[in-house]
Amino acid sequence: MNTWKLFSCTLVILILATGPVSAQAGEQEPSSNRELTKAFLSARKPMASPVASSEFAAGKEPARDQFEGVLNFRPFRSRAGMKVLTDKFGVTETKNLRLRYLPEFKLTLVQDGQALISVIRSAQRTRHPYWEFIAGTGSTWYDAADGDRSRAALPFALKEANQNCLHNGLLTFLYKRDGSISNIAYQVGSETCAYLQINLWGTGQAQYLPGKFALADKVIEIYRKELANRLPVQPIEGLADRFPGFDPGKLIPSAVDDITLYGLVTDKIHYRSACPTRFGPYPYCDEIALPSYSLAKSIFAGLAYMMVVKLWPEFENIPITRLIPACRLRDGRWDKVTPKNLVNMATGNYRSSEFSRDESSGAMTPFFNALSHAQKLRLSCRLWPGKQAPGERLVYHTTDHYLLGTAMTEFVRSKAGPQADIFRDLI
Repeated sequence: MNTWKLFSCTLVILILATGPVSAQAGEQEPSSNRELTKAFLSARKPMASPVASSEFAAGKEPARDQFEGVLNFRPFRSRAGMKVLTDKFGVTETKNLRLRYLPEFKLTLVQDGQALISVIRSAQRTRHPYWEFIAGTGSTWYDAADGDRSRAALPFALKEANQNCLHNGLLTFLYKRDGSISNIAYQVGSETCAYLQINLWGTGQAQYLPGKFALADKVIEIYRKELANRLPVQPIEGLADRFPGFDPGKLIPSAVDDITLYGLVTDKIHYRSACPTRFGPYPYCDEIALPSYSLAKSIFAGLAYMMVVKLWPEFENIPITRLIPACRLRDGRWDKVTPKNLVNMATGNYRSSEFSRDESSGAMTPFFNALSHAQKLRLSCRLWPGKQAPGERLVYHTTDHYLLGTAMTEFVRSKAGPQADIFRDLI
């Protein structure tokens, strides 16, 4: 076995969903004993509990109706179900957060073959106090049991506001070319969260506004290019064939019941586990939404900082108190701290210099739970006392990069106008 080649690859382990990893992901035939029938989706009946994930998997027969247009959704609140499995911070008990209910959403969708593609596949802010919405690429198909209607399903994710935790779900509905549409049935049965694990299910009212989307061809072109550039995927068990004598079971993380998926890339092949949920394998494993946490934070902060400094070299040495009034404190702990210190997490403000001691302490809980920018900014300025001069010691703090993002935004807006955005305009 070429041991060097095997282990000179990228191993990605993503923890925190649920379900055994023994089930195989991939195409599935919907159950012949389907619960989400035409009669059910056409009536205003409550969904008693989640169903098998396979009910959302695409059938093989192409849809008889092309889907293109706007899909509007509004949940039936009286029929929303929720089962709490883990809630370390009690957010499900906070009624005004309304975690039980899906947000209302509006999607522009185009179809390419059986693929049903959302024009916007990034996180969309909604009017919901807790959930943002991410639409994946789903499928359309025809099932004789649905009569004169075609069926569609979409994978989606609920993203916690101001957080990267994702709760992955599935939805389905029936439709016709003329705009008639059934109710939507949905469920959420896996997540990437250690602190919040919940099942959600229910139905909602749908509206379909058929119409040609002006940039449909471009959306389809981009999607096809994305597919062409994806690495080929093989089951993780295939590593045993590629590297005789190697046991892929050794890669299974210890928290096996909390796996979203895990995988390994070698020789330009993505060897991947199944995508289990509490109700069976996720039928759209290629589309499942995953968070990146500090990877995204560090890459974004670093790239944005370098671009700002390249355009305006003076930025790196401006005292942040000139850019962030909330950090103008009586003890002056931020007076000599600059953006250069923030990007390096060497502000001199900390409680413990032991790696991640501050970051993993209870002091960070209010910061992570805060939903408004004002709350997060105030905490970022006040959590850590001044210990030494800036620029001398790195102490890992998410709050440092939060302040850096704020400082960069304020500075760039002072140069490029009040609507400037460092992500949209620079990155």
